[in-house]
Amino acid sequence: MFAAFLALSNFKINQKRTEFNSRLQILAPKIQDLKKRNQELEEKISEIPTEDYLEQVAREKMNLKKPGEEVVVIKKEQESPTSSPKEKNNFGPQNWLDPVRNFWNKLFQP
Repeated sequence: MFAAFLALSNFKINQKRTEFNSRLQILAPKIQDLKKRNQELEEKISEIPTEDYLEQVAREKMNLKKPGEEVVVIKKEQESPTSSPKEKNNFGPQNWLDPVRNFWNKLFQP
């Protein structure tokens, strides 16, 4: 009777083992996909700009300043007379940003 009990227990354990192995085979690719997605998200998190980065971009690209700071402008030399007006593009991204720059400059100037 004890031997029959052990045989029945062994049979049930083997059934569960095969069931778990089949589940594991189904879930293994999903686990790999989730690990890959997690790695991509971690890379994106590292790309999120910090406060210092945002301040640097605001200063350099948008010509903003903190309240109470002085801005020094160094003028460039005039363009050479060989460039024609046709070469200038009045529809570039710089001209799109002018209203935004003016707004920010008004906000941050004392």
